[in-house]
Amino acid sequence: MQRLFLPLFCVIALTGCGASEGGGDNGGDVETPTTPTTPTEPTTPTEPTTPTEPTTPTEPTTPTEPTTPTTPTEPSSPVDYTVDAALQAPVSLVAVAANQQIVMRWNDAPNAAVYTVYYSTEEITADTSLADLLIAFDNVEGTTYVSPEAYLTNGTPYYVTVVAKTSAESTKVSSFSPIKKVVPQDNGINVADLAQMRELNDTGTRYAVSSDTHLDACEGGDRGAKGQDCAFGRDVDTIASDDVDGVGGFSFSKISSDGSVLTADSEDWSCVLDHVSGLMWEVKEAGDSARGSTLSSGLHDADDAFTWYEPSLSGSGVTDGIQSNVNTPDTCFGYNDTDGFCNTSEFVARVNLTNLCGHSDWRLPSANEFISIINYGNNFARRSTFAVDTNFFPITDDTLVDSYWTASPFYDNSSRAWRVYLRDVRSSGQDLGKINGLSKGTSVGVMLVRTAHE
Repeated sequence: MQRLFLPLFCVIALTGCGASEGGGDNGGDVETPTTPTTPTEPTTPTEPTTPTEPTTPTEPTTPTEPTTPTTPTEPSSPVDYTVDAALQAPVSLVAVAANQQIVMRWNDAPNAAVYTVYYSTEEITADTSLADLLIAFDNVEGTTYVSPEAYLTNGTPYYVTVVAKTSAESTKVSSFSPIKKVVPQDNGINVADLAQMRELNDTGTRYAVSSDTHLDACEGGDRGAKGQDCAFGRDVDTIASDDVDGVGGFSFSKISSDGSVLTADSEDWSCVLDHVSGLMWEVKEAGDSARGSTLSSGLHDADDAFTWYEPSLSGSGVTDGIQSNVNTPDTCFGYNDTDGFCNTSEFVARVNLTNLCGHSDWRLPSANEFISIINYGNNFARRSTFAVDTNFFPITDDTLVDSYWTASPFYDNSSRAWRVYLRDVRSSGQDLGKINGLSKGTSVGVMLVRTAHE
């Protein structure tokens, strides 16, 4: 996403009265003669005071003129920046206009030290020259920019974008981030409240629907594409929708076991960084339809399954779950029947001991976090049996697991928790991304997450 006060003033006039005279205590009516007193000298009359001059009335204050927007200026020493295609640009940008101001936030680009914010009142495209743009701020050290007060003109459209630099001294910059159009207005928005905002991933949907079919594009049919999911969002943004780093507007980077950022064509990676959400995800090793202490290929085997168990919830009013599957307890790498159970809590502990991708703060994702990587573009269109980009999350048809636990307990029954379908071979993709509740004693997949960037 008045109150009215009516002052009431009362004036109360107070009148003073003299004190009453007291009678003598003589016991009768006869007066006793008294000695006459010596008359006192008359007092010298005081000089009349000189009346004070009336004060000179103060001149009325001149009302202040309304704030005039400041004219943005070029940097005092303009730098001739050139684009270096090897530098990764911010892939996510959200911009919100307020009264003569704008607030912008973008993702932290790999290897970037500072950023430059560009703007123009003319439309910016991916081919626009840097020389044709104005610099709002150079060498921003964080990932948020708030313009000064009265910096922009209300009602005027502005186009904004951000580029990355490896240092403040560098004259080479990345290509543009996604480009946003904003129109400042007096809308009551406090820009300080939005300094931590973040863009959301899109659904990945690029297909429209008609009365009788799913179209191969977002145009045509007897139902207009305007208003359908395929018509707006990151998945149709000319910059954000580049499929090299993820289909449908997603933007991922492969991460090595030691935490290094790899290229998109790397064939050996252990984690995936989502640049839009700031989350880093565990990557499962390809499934081979086998699991258990003697069959699993390793700690991150895609076939392994776990019960939902979180002992820290004991006594909280939320069921802590089931420590081990009653019927099939041996469903994961490292299982033993004394202190190596196949449950979510113990799996998290085992992964954190290995310092996966250089970090030891891995955890179960919430339901909303898990949904953020779901590509819904293929579900009802029945074009795939997987709900994620398999170029980054290598799930295969040989994988035994089809759904994965979230950390979120079910809304009306704490003995259940939410799980998300990432694979669907039973209904031609219609279950992809579906979320429902499941008994915590059931064994399903686990894909861990950590917060890489706030």
